[in-house]
Amino acid sequence: MNKLFKEVIRNNLCSGCGTCIGVCPVEAIKFDYNSEPHIKIDKNKCIKCNLCYEVCPGKGIPLDAFTKKLKTSQQEYNVDIGNYKQFLVGYAENEFIRRKSASGGIATSLLIYALDKKIVDKVIIVTNDEHDIAKPIVKITDSREDVLKSMQSKYVQVPLNKVLKEILKSDCRYAIVGLPCHLEGLYLAQKRYKKLSDQIVFKIGLFCGYSYPYECVNTLLKRMKLKREDVDTFLGWREGDCYPGFFSVKLKNGKTASISFADEHNINVANYALFRCFLCIDGLSQLADISLGDTTDATRNNSFIISRTERGSKLLKSAKTDRYIEYHTVSTELALSKGIVPFMLREKRYKVLSIIQYFSKKNIPVPIWDIKGAKISAIDRINGILRLRMVIFIRKPIVSKFLKSHPKFMEIAGGFIYHLDISPKHMIGKVLTKIRGMWFSKSWKHIKKNKDDRLCIGLVGVGGWGSQYVNILQKSNLFDLRACFDVDKNLLQSVCSKIGCLSADSIEELLLLDDLQAVVIATPNFLHYEQCIKAIKAGKHVFVEKPITNTIKEAEEIYRAAKERNIIVSVGHNVRRRPEFRIMKKLIKEGKIGKVIMVEANNSRYVGEGREASWRLNKDTCPGGPLLQLGIHHIDTLRYLFGEIIEVKAYLKNEYFKSGVPDTVLSILLFKSGVLGYLGTNYVSKPSFTMRVYGTKGNLIVEDRSLYLQKDMKRKKIETKPVNTLKEQIEEFGGCIVDNTEPEVGAKEAIENIAVVEAVMKTVKEKGKTTKNGE
Repeated sequence: MNKLFKEVIRNNLCSGCGTCIGVCPVEAIKFDYNSEPHIKIDKNKCIKCNLCYEVCPGKGIPLDAFTKKLKTSQQEYNVDIGNYKQFLVGYAENEFIRRKSASGGIATSLLIYALDKKIVDKVIIVTNDEHDIAKPIVKITDSREDVLKSMQSKYVQVPLNKVLKEILKSDCRYAIVGLPCHLEGLYLAQKRYKKLSDQIVFKIGLFCGYSYPYECVNTLLKRMKLKREDVDTFLGWREGDCYPGFFSVKLKNGKTASISFADEHNINVANYALFRCFLCIDGLSQLADISLGDTTDATRNNSFIISRTERGSKLLKSAKTDRYIEYHTVSTELALSKGIVPFMLREKRYKVLSIIQYFSKKNIPVPIWDIKGAKISAIDRINGILRLRMVIFIRKPIVSKFLKSHPKFMEIAGGFIYHLDISPKHMIGKVLTKIRGMWFSKSWKHIKKNKDDRLCIGLVGVGGWGSQYVNILQKSNLFDLRACFDVDKNLLQSVCSKIGCLSADSIEELLLLDDLQAVVIATPNFLHYEQCIKAIKAGKHVFVEKPITNTIKEAEEIYRAAKERNIIVSVGHNVRRRPEFRIMKKLIKEGKIGKVIMVEANNSRYVGEGREASWRLNKDTCPGGPLLQLGIHHIDTLRYLFGEIIEVKAYLKNEYFKSGVPDTVLSILLFKSGVLGYLGTNYVSKPSFTMRVYGTKGNLIVEDRSLYLQKDMKRKKIETKPVNTLKEQIEEFGGCIVDNTEPEVGAKEAIENIAVVEAVMKTVKEKGKTTKNGE
């Protein structure tokens, strides 16, 4: 016990895992949140059995040796990852669990599944003390209700393994969910007590960055300008449907008070995180059967899963079969190169190993690991060491006392340290972004970019219209096409192999790319809503082909979601960009045809059989038929030329298709400017693309790609230069991201186009009624 105190506790190497408490035969060790350090030792009770020191992971463990010893022929091995079988992304089928959990609710669902199916008798969980704000309590239970109460992360250190004492006295089978230090301590205890290996049926390990002493809660409340007596209920560390959530409490006056996850981390990591956490290299819970963490996917809560053992894989598979969870696989290449795994390795292994090497040379006590190699740049090494030196400085008594009295300063100082990056690329990038926004706001498209400076973008849909974007993005000096996804796997592999980018198995996997800044969505209309929302909530800017969605309601939800997160949404209404319409607008403004009286427009073509026709002729996937697919091009262009449409009257025919989709739609339009218009569109005739604008002094006519000026029955062709409208609009999208400006056709403009479509369909349903703006 003296050795434990001198080598571990006194040197700030204790993680508070509680293993020493769980194995002490005379109960000489206790955990007290109100003392410093939290581990309290009664030396008078010690019988010098050495068990506490033997099972302590704080001094470091031969992690790689343990991992290799556990490996079977069915597992893969990686010196950085440990043993593994598969990488997955999943979530709880139960929507309440999924929404309430910090990530996708996989841990909660697996515990409930194991209890329901009698795989285990009891589970070991951590829940919150109902009588003390955010104080964690370790509990052994067989109650589903208890498991549900234990959802969400607990960032305060927890002596989870103190329950080993109770487990050793029983003959029950258990499941445990713990942090890396808990599972390291458990493994050491299992080496000493074979019975524990038989009793712990499976181990779920959580990805971990840092744990904090309970004292941090007082500072968070102070930062929120609250007193303990103001608080009625603690809601959670990751509360709320907006990833990654908020530290939230319910007040006695019925209101809710919160501080964002980012602000909480700015305060806690630098000022409170256990010193031992800065020296831990096991951020991915290497000794677990199943390791879980955030995907950083903000769409809906999802869990990133490393299935490590055969036992873990069988549990996941059976839980999916019985519809407790859902998941999809992630390729090893993608899992190890993008997203949470490489981030954790950089921050919790390579930087930490560099810090340990640095401290060892200065004779500062550090844990001993058997993994030495740090795959890290000199700059990242300096960043890690400098960050911890600054942490040590602000924790000096005089500095710490000041910061705790001024939590706002604590947040600012902590945020600076937490996000510290002195790399030239990072610092120059910040400066260049600022300059680009001020100076090149109008000339961004002329900047020749290096590959590393381009906007990282993904493409959803590589066939049909999407193939156009493959070529544009691949050749772009503004974008770096990083990954693609398409449901046609053969086509996807062919395209990605040809252009040399990653192929994603799903849109969720594509959005896992941590450096992805934007996505292009070139898929059928009925998929736009779900895909746009997923991308927006993942923090990615969105370019989506027209129409933005099939309904106003869905389009408005996209608009609101984008506004809430300051996301750029651009919609591919490219026809208005064609040179004949740009010149037409200029000539109308110059009065070349006098006052505009009326306009006629038609966009029609035959839609036959095959894959493309299947969803276009389905009333559920394309309810507006040719109006939604073809006519909407002219709706947008007419609004661009003549302003808002305030009344519509329409007729339709449905003689050719049994699906219920109209084959022909004829609409009469009244513009706010007083112009009257006709719009025709059908799925039956030979291709037709025309627009005729009638004025008091002449007419302007567009037929396919040609523009004519007609006066006195004489027609003159106006020469135009070809423009790649798709390239122009996608480059505008990139410029909007760089400059944080709105595109010509954003979500709001696209909503107006859909509103016209819905108004037309409404008049048809109501037998010729005229629909006015607002209806």
